[in-house]
Amino acid sequence: MPDSEVDWKFTKSGSRYYSGLWTPTLLGSDGALLSFSDTPYGTYMRMERAITVWYKFNVGSGNSGASAVMRLGGLPFTHAETSGIRSTGPQPHGLTFPCTTYIQDGENFIRFRDQTMTSAKQISNFASEGVVRGNITYWITQDA
Repeated sequence: MPDSEVDWKFTKSGSRYYSGLWTPTLLGSDGALLSFSDTPYGTYMRMERAITVWYKFNVGSGNSGASAVMRLGGLPFTHAETSGIRSTGPQPHGLTFPCTTYIQDGENFIRFRDQTMTSAKQISNFASEGVVRGNITYWITQDA
């Protein structure tokens, strides 16, 4: 959304920000949309070029056979192209296994990997986990 179309608010220090909703999508390895077992939910806050997104989803047992890499799409902005820099997020809540999240530069989806960042998590890993909540902060281009 262009800056001119946004109802910016200002912090006490003068930084501008705004917030909104986004709808997480479950992406298969080939980019195909898969179904969640309930309605996913997302909010975001943009402060200048920094975007923080919060998400809640339940992959559900219907995806227990899915061998695709776990990717959460639908982000409100695409990560800035920054020469291989990626943004990482904390361990999502509600998981029984160690996991970290990241967004690669130029992408508009969240990837889920093991804590050492060496192995991608599969959608089937999340099928019996129930509700998962988390957040991640990333950067966008100035004119996004």
